Amino acid sequence: MEIPDPLGMRQIGGDIQAAIHAIGEIPELIPALKQLGDLGASMERIASFDKTLGEIAAIVPALEELSKLGNVLDDLAKVGPSLERLANLDDVFSQLLSILEPLSNLSGIVPVLERLNETMISLGGDLGSVSETLAPLQNTTQRVGRVVDRITSRRLPKEFENQ
Repeated sequence: MEIPDPLGMRQIGGDIQAAIHAIGEIPELIPALKQLGDLGASMERIASFDKTLGEIAAIVPALEELSKLGNVLDDLAKVGPSLERLANLDDVFSQLLSILEPLSNLSGIVPVLERLNETMISLGGDLGSVSETLAPLQNTTQRVGRVVDRITSRRLPKEFENQ
């Protein structure tokens, strides 16, 4: 027969036994507790990682943008030779400017050239008139020239030779 336990002594006895057993294991827990104590500095460092992780999280969008710049840098590398050629265009533009600068004065020369053209047309007409006027005289001068040749081919009198 079992004895009634109105005060719960059995329960208390079991609890005491469990406590004694746990107290017996305390010496085994001491090295583990010491190791936990040694981890305190590391735990503090890990706790400070929260700030560092926040900073890293803030940098992530910028890093993503930088990764996109890789394509831009590749494109710039392809454009590099063209940029070098464009840099040399300064000399070419200077030469073109020195050539084009006198050409800007040509607009002032156009009226002069137009007047010169009119004058040349007028002179052409005048020369035609002179030619028509002198044509009959040409025959006359040829005849006079033949007469002069005949006269000079004859001997002049001595009194005219020394003159």
